[in-house]
Amino acid sequence: MSSVTITQAPLCVKYLTNEHTIHSLFHTTTHYSNGMDTTYQKAQIIDALVNEWIYLCHDDPDDDDMTPEEYREELINMSYDQLVEETSTDEHYTLDEYMDHYG
Repeated sequence: MSSVTITQAPLCVKYLTNEHTIHSLFHTTTHYSNGMDTTYQKAQIIDALVNEWIYLCHDDPDDDDMTPEEYREELINMSYDQLVEETSTDEHYTLDEYMDHYG
């Protein structure tokens, strides 16, 4: 008898509109930080950025803030490198640390 493991797709998948977008969301890139090699998919970074957005807006909301859904739509159109830049990570606060906090 064989077993099947089912995993839930990232939250941003429900907002996809075409096959190209699906492929780009599941693009995987390896990052090297602190001598460790860590791989994140575009969809994982989008989910983390939205989680951070929800956290920040909860603590200090403004009337003109985008909704989490609007922010997600904006992120989906960004390249992988633009998403990493959006995290504001660097050698002091690494992408690994960011993903541990919000991913």
